[in-house]
Amino acid sequence: MLEKGLQKYALWIEICVRLVIFGIFIITETAEPFHRQIQPEELWLYKNPVSESFVSSSALWIIISTVPTLVLLAFYIVKKDKVDFIQGALAASLSIGLVGLVTNFAKLIIGRPRPDFFYRCFPDGISNVEMKCTGDPEVIIEGMKSFPSGHSSLSFSSLGLVSFYLCGKFHVFNARGRGQAWRMCISWCPLLSAGLIALSRTSDYHHH
Repeated sequence: MLEKGLQKYALWIEICVRLVIFGIFIITETAEPFHRQIQPEELWLYKNPVSESFVSSSALWIIISTVPTLVLLAFYIVKKDKVDFIQGALAASLSIGLVGLVTNFAKLIIGRPRPDFFYRCFPDGISNVEMKCTGDPEVIIEGMKSFPSGHSSLSFSSLGLVSFYLCGKFHVFNARGRGQAWRMCISWCPLLSAGLIALSRTSDYHHH
């Protein structure tokens, strides 16, 4: 009875830790980054057209939250292993939270402009000598968070974890799964998806 009580207490501590991490993450989402000076000779790097994200932020969060949840639920329904489900959920939430937080802090410290920063700064395409932006402040601030890529880091933190989880469940790296390519193909699908999301950020001019 005491052991169960301690386990429940430990679980609540783990949940609280993640809530704190996500709370700080949300705060850093709207924080203003370092204002990096742009030299005239490098201005061409930031004159790419403003375009919609191939994978929007809302779509990204749906993907990185539902994919681990569905995979964990599927194995829980089949195996009925409650401990595995809880540990998997804790691992996924911690991975996403920590990676997101570290990424945001790095963005704020580095403050690298996005490839479309010029047109975020000057929507009409006309700059001024002082290089004082005339665009929407929120759009401008978001335009100074090019590196590292949040879409890339978050997708790999979630889908990458799912891939390794599937590798373990399908015994990809031991004798039981040897010679069965389907196990590896299924296991690496989430990781491949994360890679495609990351690459899309260069195609939509949100990252260099």
